[in-house]
Amino acid sequence: MDKYAFTDKEYPVLQKAYTKEEIEKMADEVGYIEGVVKVSLDNLIDNDLEGFLDTLSLSLIDSVCLMDINYKLVGCCENGTGLILARGQAEAESE
Repeated sequence: MDKYAFTDKEYPVLQKAYTKEEIEKMADEVGYIEGVVKVSLDNLIDNDLEGFLDTLSLSLIDSVCLMDINYKLVGCCENGTGLILARGQAEAESE
């Protein structure tokens, strides 16, 4: 599954986290970014909520700095990997 349509917007299933440039380009006016990421069933079982949120953050922006994370299961793959629509506010990294 390469893309997932959610409401009126089509999301690619991310193969790697967004780059800093992609985040700046795609974030809305208050810094929120969203995308569909793959999460293994093992990850869901082995982690607590904070660990799961960190996994979503790393999958989306390659950092654990994503804040105010919302998520929704939107699909699954044959191997049991879940497709999660994740949304959160990307924090600016301190210099």
